[in-house]
Amino acid sequence: MGKLGRILSVLALAVLSQAAQAVASEPAPTGARNNEVSVTLTPFSGWVPGIDGTVGGRNRSVDVSLPPIDVMRNIGDFVDVLDGIYIGWGEFRYGRFGLFYDVFYLDVSSVESMDRGAVTLGLDLAFRQSTGTFAATYRVWEQGRSHWDLMAGARISNIDIGIAANLNALRVARSGSESWTDVILGMKGRYQIAPQWSLSGWSLVGGGGSNLTWDLYGAVDYTIRPGFDLSVGFRALKIDYSSSDFKWDVLQYGPVVNATFKF
Repeated sequence: MGKLGRILSVLALAVLSQAAQAVASEPAPTGARNNEVSVTLTPFSGWVPGIDGTVGGRNRSVDVSLPPIDVMRNIGDFVDVLDGIYIGWGEFRYGRFGLFYDVFYLDVSSVESMDRGAVTLGLDLAFRQSTGTFAATYRVWEQGRSHWDLMAGARISNIDIGIAANLNALRVARSGSESWTDVILGMKGRYQIAPQWSLSGWSLVGGGGSNLTWDLYGAVDYTIRPGFDLSVGFRALKIDYSSSDFKWDVLQYGPVVNATFKF
């Protein structure tokens, strides 16, 4: 894990701990309407994450360091090697209770083609990542459009990797694939700072299948009209998983632009 990953790991745990203490001191919510049904959807999140960490499979590993600014600077190359992407989340609520989901799918055929300095010299990395987070939520505090929710659920991950080495003009490839499930705990919330402006985000941490996973998201939201928000923020997703012949110790992070609908 790189220095940035260690710093953000500590930050993720600290944010979750402090938020839990703050909520524990709050009185029970008085603004929650127990008979209200609502749906909140971010059908596609504009997150193009950078990647930093170590990936391995079958006795070969590759160090990867591709900051999000380099991804955006080489956006044409990124599109060329992108075989698929989908990132989106949403929540279905009934009163204080809700069901939250977050889906992240990314299929990249060659990291080296985006930036030759991004991977270990002489190696290339291809990967397909599918991560789904599903959690029950409970609203512990609400006032106007501001609220805090507790979250508990699971994160299901499936990652396929291919590592290629160029040896004397011969391209030698190795691959690996793993699936696992982590228990996830956390909080999410929104705080209104002006009639059309608010802050929102979540802090999640878990493990069980992996050694550690955490997820931090924060954004500034602007309400275009009731039920439609535009958001600009930052997200960091850490997954540290290893087995006898597979390793995915990776931090994915970068800016986010979202359009969110509420019904």
